[in-house]
Amino acid sequence: MNCNSFRTYVFSLVIMLGDSTVASYGIVVNDFEFAASGGSVANVAGTLDAGYSTAREASFVPQLQACGTFGHCTGTWIGNDGNSSYFLTAAHCFQSSNTENAITATFTDYAGNVVASGSGTFHVPPERINRPPGLGGASTDIGIVELPGTTTILRPDGKPIFQPMIYDGNEEFGKEVTLSGYGSWGIGSQGSNGGLMPSSGPRRAAVTNVIDRLFESDHGIGYTFDAPGTGNATSREGGIASGDSGSAWWQEHAGAWSIIATTNGGSGTGYGGRGGGARVSQWLDWVETVFPEALLFSEQLTGVDGDVNQDGFLNQLDINDLVAGWNSDTTSMSISNATQHGDLNLDGTTSLEDVFLLHEALTAGGSRISVGELLAAVQIPEPSTLVCLVTGLLMLTVRSNRDLLSSYIGK
Repeated sequence: MNCNSFRTYVFSLVIMLGDSTVASYGIVVNDFEFAASGGSVANVAGTLDAGYSTAREASFVPQLQACGTFGHCTGTWIGNDGNSSYFLTAAHCFQSSNTENAITATFTDYAGNVVASGSGTFHVPPERINRPPGLGGASTDIGIVELPGTTTILRPDGKPIFQPMIYDGNEEFGKEVTLSGYGSWGIGSQGSNGGLMPSSGPRRAAVTNVIDRLFESDHGIGYTFDAPGTGNATSREGGIASGDSGSAWWQEHAGAWSIIATTNGGSGTGYGGRGGGARVSQWLDWVETVFPEALLFSEQLTGVDGDVNQDGFLNQLDINDLVAGWNSDTTSMSISNATQHGDLNLDGTTSLEDVFLLHEALTAGGSRISVGELLAAVQIPEPSTLVCLVTGLLMLTVRSNRDLLSSYIGK
C-alpha cells in the first residue's frame, strides 16, 4: 500500500474526553505537528487542511480501518457471528435502560461506505445499569452494537480488512496509545474549536499519547495531553475533544495491534487536558458473552516468519499445513486462522506468493529445500521458466509481501 493510496482514501477528525462526562469527543493535535505538517498556529482556520494532513493520513493505517461512525458516535467493527455484525462503542452513545436495548443504527466505514444498517440490539454490561462501589461513568462506558447482516469492510486494494484484536493482557500502563475519531479539531495551545472544518471529507484523524493512569478499580484508563518536550509527550502527542465518544484506543504489544479502551470523556481539550475511557481488558467476560467470536490478543501470531501452523517453530509441519490450505479463501478469516491456512502474505488466498515466502523463511533458517521441492509438494508443475521466475521474484515479490504482512501485525 503506497502513500498515494493513503492520500486517495484519507479523511479527518478530533477527540478529547474525561473520567465521567457523556459528551462526544474528537482529536486535537499538538502545535509542533500542526506547524511541521504545513499549518500555522497563528492562522489555524486558514491552514487547517495542511496542519491536519499528518493526523488525517495516520487515521488510515490498517488497524484503524475497522473504525467508523454511527453519525453521533464513533464505533469499531469487531467481527461477525452468523447473521449479525458487532461494533464496539461507548455505553452512553445509545439509550440503555437495560443490558439489551432495541435500537436502529447505521454504521459508515472509514471510506464513507454504509456497511451495516437496520434494527438491532445495543448491549451494555450489567454494571452499567447498576454500578457497584468503585466503578463509575468512565469505567463502565462500554457497549456493543449488534446489527443484522454480516459486515464487509474493504481495504483500498479491494480485500476485506481483518478482524481486529481485543487486548486481554495487563500491560497498558506507561505505553503509547493511538487515539482516533470524527470530532472537533484544534491545537494544543488553543484547545478544540467545533467550527473548524476541513475543506473536504469528514473530520477523521489520529494522534498518540501515553497511558498514565488507571482508576475506578482499574476498570478506567486515561492519559494526559502533554505539551511537546514535557511529561510523557510523544512525537505525535494529541488528545480527545468533542465529537468522538466510543472510539477505540489502540496499543501495540509484542508486534501486534489491539484495542485497549473505548472513549468516555475528558477534562480540557488543550495541553494539560486529561482523557479517559473504559479499560476493555476488564470487560472480557462480558464481551465474550455478547460476542463469543471476539478475537483476543492472546490469539496473535508467534512472530516467526513462515510459521504456518503457529507453533513457534519452522519445520516440515509448516509445509504440510500450507499444502493442506492450498487455494483456501481466507478473506473472512482472522489473521491467525488465515496464516494457519498458509496465507502468509494475508492477501485472501493461499497461493504461489506464499510458497515464495515460506521458501525464504526456510532458507533463512538453514533449510536446503528448493523452491521446486515446495512447488512439487503443492502439486504445481515446475517448468524451467517458472523456476527462473521464482528466482527473480524472491527479491521483488517477497519484499512487498513482507511489507504488507508487517503493516497488519506491526512487525
